[in-house]
Amino acid sequence: VLVNKIINYDTNPGYQDSWLNQLTFIADDEDFNIHINQADQIAESFLLQNPEVNIDKIYLDAFQQVSTAGGELYPSVTQAINTALLKGTSVINYMGHGGSSGLAQERILTINDVDNWNNNNKLALFVTATCSFTAFDDPNFVTAGERAILNPNGGAIALFTTVRAVYSSSNERLTRAVFDHLYQPVNSIIPPIGEILRKAKNSNPADTIGINSRKFLLIGDPSMNLARPELEVVTEFINDHDLSDGVTDTLSALQPVMIKGFIAQDGNWVNDFNGELDVIIFDKPQDARTLAQDNTSFEKTFASRKNIIFKGKVSIDEGRFEFSFIVPSDIDYSFGQGKISYYANDGTILDAKGFYNKIVIGGSADVTVADDQGPEIEVFLDDENFISGGITSPNPTLLIKLKDDYGINIVGNSIGHDITAVLDEETKNTFVLNEFYESELDNNTAGTVRFPLFDLKEGNHSIKVKAWDIANNSSEATTRFIVAFDATSALDQVLNYPNPMTDFTTFRIDHKLTGSLLDITIEIFSSNGQLVKTIEQSSVGGTGIVDGIQWDGRSEIGTILPNGIYLYKVIIKENSQSDENNIISELERLVILR
Repeated sequence: VLVNKIINYDTNPGYQDSWLNQLTFIADDEDFNIHINQADQIAESFLLQNPEVNIDKIYLDAFQQVSTAGGELYPSVTQAINTALLKGTSVINYMGHGGSSGLAQERILTINDVDNWNNNNKLALFVTATCSFTAFDDPNFVTAGERAILNPNGGAIALFTTVRAVYSSSNERLTRAVFDHLYQPVNSIIPPIGEILRKAKNSNPADTIGINSRKFLLIGDPSMNLARPELEVVTEFINDHDLSDGVTDTLSALQPVMIKGFIAQDGNWVNDFNGELDVIIFDKPQDARTLAQDNTSFEKTFASRKNIIFKGKVSIDEGRFEFSFIVPSDIDYSFGQGKISYYANDGTILDAKGFYNKIVIGGSADVTVADDQGPEIEVFLDDENFISGGITSPNPTLLIKLKDDYGINIVGNSIGHDITAVLDEETKNTFVLNEFYESELDNNTAGTVRFPLFDLKEGNHSIKVKAWDIANNSSEATTRFIVAFDATSALDQVLNYPNPMTDFTTFRIDHKLTGSLLDITIEIFSSNGQLVKTIEQSSVGGTGIVDGIQWDGRSEIGTILPNGIYLYKVIIKENSQSDENNIISELERLVILR
């Protein structure tokens, strides 16, 4: 499993995406904020050394704690971690309490979570400063850390992790050393991960000889290099302003913006680079606060940069690119430093990273947007062939197509102005989907959301999607679908009447395929299994009942069939589905008796 994951990690162009610029820091909520303080200091120090990266901070005490019969839990933290792995994060760090079965007293990560990860093209390096997360020498128990690297569908590409109980002060020192060396080149090359851990362990004499550091091991291939872009993305112009003069630009609400740039190596234009550029433009960092929900924790303010004012995908031609957008009206109107984050690839294994943070975002442009229409919204399950009322598995992918003349609002700065999906009209089942939005190539007015749904109950469901444009006009769209664990569960009843028949019989099919256009086939067999008649008919399944399909007891060539017992089955194909998703009934009996 691990060998296949490493080969895929090293050679698959599918790995090339903006998640390689992403790191995630998770911190426990106990012990007088020591874990949060340590994680935040390491994160900010790493960002200072590597300003091109983007950091997601999942600090437990900044989320709402929930009391249950089984103790205190942080379900939103678990969701945030699983989402981070699903979207992709190059490195994920945890500092706090844990064990061989998972992380934190509140069980924010369990073995079940690890086993269900499905991020095979976005594998992360785990750095876990917690007790015994990967105690691999117990033959009777497979730890959460081992499962993370042995998961064939995703999880970890490697772990800097622990096999025994460890202590916070030494953990912090060693973790800090790991991140100090993580992206530091030696002779212009990032060292392999085994060399990074060796250097980290030898950075401080106390760790070189200390027993605590000996409990940290590398689980993975020490000769493997982390995926790290080699080339740079350079911002050259903003609204025809040549940035080489060092003057800072200001971007304001509803202002049209044009940005141009190029791909470089050692500062020189790479004119044979052709591919795609992922762009994320962040609003200013916001002050986030912890909630002091643990007896030994207290409120803490930390910087969080999560609000996105533009996310796009742009063509690169001969090493140059340009794109335009309109700044959403939902930005924070106070003035502060924004950030442009870039990731580029050429479709092979050559890629580039970059950032630009000499921009101020705030205020409002003297511009009027003549728009009072919300976005166009189309909602599907799994693919665009889906029709409302169709069948899905218990784990479908929600697919949303969005389009607006001025662009889609994904800022997340104003309450209620997010892209949201509500499952089964239950507000507790509301999903905020801003971070899953992806623009179409070279089109800042349209894009797609893909969001996986898990463990849905069998039966009828609905999902309502709401989205806003950059001028704060909203629209809604709803689709309905049926979860079927197997094909026949979509059929409630199949029968024919009268039965026995003389001159004719009528088939009736009760089903759950409301709203779908159905292609129905009835195959009738003799008692020895010979196909004697095929009946085909199309029907709109609006009522959940198909009735009135008649048969006169004649064969395919029109001869009257003799008295006896016959078998039949019903095959239903939704026009949105492939043949492999056909719904086939059990064999039913009918009798001809003249």
